[in-house]
Amino acid sequence: MASSGFSVYVGNIPYNATEEDIGNMFSSCGVVTNVRYCVRPGNQPSERFGFCEFSVYVGNIPYNATEEDIGNMFSSCGVVTNVRIVYDRETNRPKGFGFCEFQDQQSAQNAVTNLNGAELHGRPLRVNMATK
Repeated sequence: MASSGFSVYVGNIPYNATEEDIGNMFSSCGVVTNVRYCVRPGNQPSERFGFCEFSVYVGNIPYNATEEDIGNMFSSCGVVTNVRIVYDRETNRPKGFGFCEFQDQQSAQNAVTNLNGAELHGRPLRVNMATK
């Protein structure tokens, strides 16, 4: 599945805010898996912005499963914006786990609730909110 990556845009970030501050602010919505903090030239507070991402961990993925298979399965819980299967760097074989991002936090929670233990190609998946 193509990586389009879904992020929440955060604008007008205070000058003294850190990436950790931004992540903490959004942690009440779920586990924040990534924060990118950007400053445009000029360093004006109104030009400071960032992005927060939410993701679910998918474990026990069959080795013959594709990102498209996972995306199709998880789309029953909401709009899937990105799927990534993790591969071993040396062998280039799948490690049996990956991550799935959704358009909104509720869809991610739906995936944990509805797909944890669901079978893909005969194997029960482990689905949890991703941690940092």
